[in-house]
Amino acid sequence: MAHVLLVELTVRTDSLGTTTTLRYTSGKEYTGSGSPGYYAPVVRKFLNLRRDAFSEGATAGAVKIGGGVLELVNNMGTLDGLIDYGFDGGAARFLLLDGEGDAYANAEELLIGTMEQPEFTFDTVRVRIRDRREETDVPLQSTLYLGTNSGATGVEGLPGDLKGLPKPDAIGYVFNAPLPVANDQAEIFQVDSVRANDVPAVYDGGVALTKGTAQATLAALQGTIPAAGQYDYYLGADTELGAYIRTGTTPKYTITADIDGQSRGGTFRTLPGDLYLEYLTQRAGVSAGDVSSSDISAVNIASPYDLGLWVDEQIPVRDVLDKIATSIPGWWGPDRSGAFRLQKLTDPAAGTPGMTFKVFDLDARASSSDGDIVSIERVSTNDAGNGVPAYQVTVYYKEFAHVQPDGLDVNILLPRRSEASKQWRTAVATDASVQTKHPLAEALEFETALTLEADAQAVANHLLDLHKVRRDRYRVTVRLSHDVISNADLGNIVKLELDRFGLSSGKNFIVLGVRYRGIDEKDVGELVELDIWG
Repeated sequence: MAHVLLVELTVRTDSLGTTTTLRYTSGKEYTGSGSPGYYAPVVRKFLNLRRDAFSEGATAGAVKIGGGVLELVNNMGTLDGLIDYGFDGGAARFLLLDGEGDAYANAEELLIGTMEQPEFTFDTVRVRIRDRREETDVPLQSTLYLGTNSGATGVEGLPGDLKGLPKPDAIGYVFNAPLPVANDQAEIFQVDSVRANDVPAVYDGGVALTKGTAQATLAALQGTIPAAGQYDYYLGADTELGAYIRTGTTPKYTITADIDGQSRGGTFRTLPGDLYLEYLTQRAGVSAGDVSSSDISAVNIASPYDLGLWVDEQIPVRDVLDKIATSIPGWWGPDRSGAFRLQKLTDPAAGTPGMTFKVFDLDARASSSDGDIVSIERVSTNDAGNGVPAYQVTVYYKEFAHVQPDGLDVNILLPRRSEASKQWRTAVATDASVQTKHPLAEALEFETALTLEADAQAVANHLLDLHKVRRDRYRVTVRLSHDVISNADLGNIVKLELDRFGLSSGKNFIVLGVRYRGIDEKDVGELVELDIWG
């Protein structure tokens, strides 16, 4: 069947940010029933758009932003007028029709992505398309220190110390964070850039200071000197951002703190789903309506773990989202409709497949839930050991934001001295029997934002259960169809059934990668490459 691609590009036309939608098609001009407008027949190619749950072929770690290229016909300079438009950061929506006469309501949404600014040649306009993870590749902290202190007045640091540096973010439960000196003469230190829930402990070289008075305003904190050996604190408010402590004695060493972190709107968030939603919406600017609410609830139930992160340097928002997902453990990213998902990685054997992929004979009859395999390749994973089963998993948790192998007061006793010298605590799950069959079995390690030993041990046990048995990864090329688009997206469960590799009875897999191999004006991409694992 000759499918037809519809493309809808949202661009900005002027300095005021006025938007318009450009509509193009791979077939003849399209004005089908229910169409929102005229689609010009200028799509030449839509190439190699790939999206992965993690990096290609991996089942853990940082995500990779997927991408592809849209080519538009620009013969005789027909599209030259678009050169002044702002494409970058705009939405690109791709839909698939069964044919040129198909009604618009029957179009299947193939992808919603984000555009880069196009390249113009004499006969082509090339627009690079990224998946919506691109929107999270922005600085986590936009509020920087101004360096405008005057003596004991101000909490913005000085030109020679803090000016231009990002203000800190205390996310969830934070331990031994090195507090920036917001005003050295007033001995005021910043705890968070927004507002904090509490500051239960402050240390000077490991010596615990006595918790003093919770001040109602920053001005009250600035106007009151705490008693010697104590610290007062101001937790901030939505109307007066910034949380601070003030010490009553000039510090001898680095001031560190344990922090119950950001509580924007008065709500202290520590669960992975809640933090994922918070940082997507508040820091990446993603609309809450574009985040799967069912995923947020499901993850908080399946992985009800308290998380914590201290960030006092400039990093992209997606680094925080990576750490949240690793702590579930699972993956995050947009689905084909542009909705941001967060899912725990589980054994697909227990899931219900949305499609079954087979190799069909010419006279075979396929149901709507069957997919036709064009080619299949068994490949190794890109995890440590290339897929060799693991006999051990170590999960790192409760990170100390400031490690102190030295710089502690001489009176600090061994237990605290030992704890402060280590960045991480560890939880280990081991099954030595794996090494009997696999002498080269791996010992896997995962750095997380987990804060409690019991939670870290639960994650270690879960990861060992996933990785101590043989797992298979296949690269399967199938024919494009509405069912494949709907039921073989990232995170979906599919079944593979063929008379090879012990799959004659079928086996469930999870889709971890999707690549549309090519769509053009002659052959509207009848092939999709799936990366599946199970």
